Amino acid sequence: MQFVSRVPAVIYARILDNKVVLQGFLEPKGPHPEKYAAAASNDSAGARLGVNMTALTSKGVESFWLDYKGGQEVKRMNTLVDQLDGYRLEEIEKRSNRFLGAAPGRGSPIDMYT
Repeated sequence: MQFVSRVPAVIYARILDNKVVLQGFLEPKGPHPEKYAAAASNDSAGARLGVNMTALTSKGVESFWLDYKGGQEVKRMNTLVDQLDGYRLEEIEKRSNRFLGAAPGRGSPIDMYT
């Protein structure tokens, strides 16, 4: 699964060697205070996940919470959290607001959502 996020240019310019460490933090219940899927409602599975980026910058080691405001990202994070909780694909497919991957087809793959 691909993470999409925008790092502000002022921060990106300070990162040395283009190397970062990403850490995911999953709340057992309720939304993470720094939820990655910013558009997720607080009762959404994807709201439980926070993603932190640590990098060596020109100012030393810095950490930043990442977020993404796109609506489709909520569906991707709902699916990721379901997988982390141990649900099988057959169960995830039956839930609403989930990302199911790319549909096989001609040419470019088409993303499938519930």
